[in-house]
Amino acid sequence: MTEPSTIKLASGREIAIGRIYQSRAYEGLIEGLPTRERNARRIPYFCNKAQNLWKLKVHLIEPSETPIEYDGKYPFGTPAMLPGTVCFGRFSSLQPARDKNMDGSELTIVWFQSDFAFPIDAPVLNAIRKLDWEAIAVDYQY
Repeated sequence: MTEPSTIKLASGREIAIGRIYQSRAYEGLIEGLPTRERNARRIPYFCNKAQNLWKLKVHLIEPSETPIEYDGKYPFGTPAMLPGTVCFGRFSSLQPARDKNMDGSELTIVWFQSDFAFPIDAPVLNAIRKLDWEAIAVDYQY
């Protein structure tokens, strides 16, 4: 791994990545171009897949879309591309987010980046550092 397994949030809390799942964002797209419309369907699909994988609350780091130049009118929508790799990270903290009677907190974070992690792309890492963990993470008990 080319970076630490823990990330220090802006709040000072440290979170650790315990698991990561990655795949190509357009795996299975045999022909044609990705479009804004297809992307609008794929993003919730990936969030649902992440939620089903670990049965945890999911937070999406909103991906950027890059327009794809196309001569003429593309018949299936507006050509645009997400970063090529989708990542689901299972993050945890040894401190609860809200309920001090619990043992810790955790959250699944979904993001898109250019290549397979690690490292996590800098803009994504910055977005993770700014998360309001106390508002979005789920507390757990051993």
